Amino acid sequence: MPKWPPEYSFDQFEKHEKTIRAAVGTNEATTRLRAIDTMLFDVLGWEKTDVETERYCREEGYSDYAFMNKGSVSLILEAKRQGKTFALANTNLPSDPVGFSLLSKEAPAAENALRQALGYAASEGARYIAITNGHQWLLMLTFVHNQRIEQRSVFVFESIDIIKQSKFRLFHSCFSPE
Repeated sequence: MPKWPPEYSFDQFEKHEKTIRAAVGTNEATTRLRAIDTMLFDVLGWEKTDVETERYCREEGYSDYAFMNKGSVSLILEAKRQGKTFALANTNLPSDPVGFSLLSKEAPAAENALRQALGYAASEGARYIAITNGHQWLLMLTFVHNQRIEQRSVFVFESIDIIKQSKFRLFHSCFSPE
């Protein structure tokens, strides 16, 4: 896996920003092609050989993306179409993680998608789960000892503008292959 520094990834983000933004209003497949795949492979530097799409996760179903690290799944990413909103609109959240219970009350689509990804990740033994609609990205741990999902924290990147303007370094830290 290449280790791209945040500065290089940011340059790649600016280079591909038009393609990422062109996913607005599209279906899930086009969102994945234009926004999600571009962000993962062209901006963050994931190797396509380290990612499986539509991975069978036993009776849970198929995960959209399974990220491999040293032969095992480290991250499950569930993709949704651009119309799905995971965070409060027009809200600039702090860089600190947000409580899952608060997020689930204010963004039920995020709760449903995170629980779906959690099922896939638990069956695969992945450490992290994430969801995205191409412009909003959320990340959390699959398991925390002695902690129910409602007590966990979620990193929320509420828009492409927020990622670009104030949270790119944190976004890179959360989603790059490192």
